[in-house]
Amino acid sequence: MTASKIICGVDFSSKSKAAVTEALNVAEHMGAELILAHIAEPLAPIHSKLRAEWEQVTYHRDEAVRQQLAEMQTQLKSMSRNLSYLLVEGEPKERLASLATECGATLLVVGTHGRTGVKHFLLGSVAEQTIRRSETNVLVVRPGGSSKGGFGKILVPTDFSPHAEAALVEALAVAACNAEIELVHFWQLPTYACGEFPPNLTELSAERRRDAEALGNALLAKYQTQHRQLHFEVAQAAAAHGIIDRVTAANQRYDAIVMGSHGFRGFRRFFLGSVAEKVVRHAPCSVLMVHHCDASATCPSV
Repeated sequence: MTASKIICGVDFSSKSKAAVTEALNVAEHMGAELILAHIAEPLAPIHSKLRAEWEQVTYHRDEAVRQQLAEMQTQLKSMSRNLSYLLVEGEPKERLASLATECGATLLVVGTHGRTGVKHFLLGSVAEQTIRRSETNVLVVRPGGSSKGGFGKILVPTDFSPHAEAALVEALAVAACNAEIELVHFWQLPTYACGEFPPNLTELSAERRRDAEALGNALLAKYQTQHRQLHFEVAQAAAAHGIIDRVTAANQRYDAIVMGSHGFRGFRRFFLGSVAEKVVRHAPCSVLMVHHCDASATCPSV
């Protein structure tokens, strides 16, 4: 079990309440400490002569928030004895990630509405910004799910990198004892601008699949003794589309997706996006994004 301290972002909305419930479930499953954290945005005075009045407004707001947090703690005390709360000032999409690092948290839990389309792209969300900025593993919670006793059905996409193997380790940690864990390698044929494919493409594709199956079987040999319901397969699809298509299929119901993130920064990430952010944006289930890569997690040799 890798998580010993969990921070859950709280803004008292419905999505936040779903996140708290899931955080409690995970904390109970992991035997971890849980901290409920509310990030209060700073209130800037309109004019310096009104600074004292604004300080009073800020004081009363903070007192009201503390009371709400204390009431929430009292209500949830029967579910978790190791439960506390924090009130800090800052911009939520920036401060939540840094707070987790400052507190030494090993997991950060946030809720999301999962908006899509142009509005979502322009506005972003606390969940996505937290994933971008966080050095801590992040669980993005969708309302309606439940991990009571651990997640029951988990999809773990893999590219056989150390980050992907670290995600598999985390999936095993948050899984219920009888959970079904699907380890899937998604890949697609290369696209050529000229529209022509090399004559040996079929042979190369078959070789790629054989290599992937060998690497996947090596992971099964390494981890299947920890969890019997761990399965591996190779699927031909672009990673983001393959993941979303699988978890939104009519005959499927996943409790969580657990995946690694390399945590790229800068303009390239902003314009191109990433598989991780696309999955968080469109997945109907909770998503655990694993940022920490255990040095012991290495790509298995064939």
